[in-house]
Amino acid sequence: MSKQRNRTLNCEQCPDKCPAPLRGNIGFLKFWNKVSRCFHYVGTMEGIYPVSLNWTDVETMARINNVKLNSVMLSKLEIAENKTIEENSIKKEAI
Repeated sequence: MSKQRNRTLNCEQCPDKCPAPLRGNIGFLKFWNKVSRCFHYVGTMEGIYPVSLNWTDVETMARINNVKLNSVMLSKLEIAENKTIEENSIKKEAI
């Protein structure tokens, strides 16, 4: 973007800058990036929406990537799953 504007942008002071992840969440975020596509979807006349994570795929990805699915990781996955479903239901209501 800064190349298109021919100026340097100061991203440190941008109000839309994403906050830095907490150290304890970096491993989760890397794993979520890999499993965020492992959803079951349902199609209706209004569109296609995620309904739940495919936990078999999540377990397989954890084994492949040597990630322990302990209670902390599972609770973070559940929160991310619920937020993803909630976000898509809000989009549905806005239509």
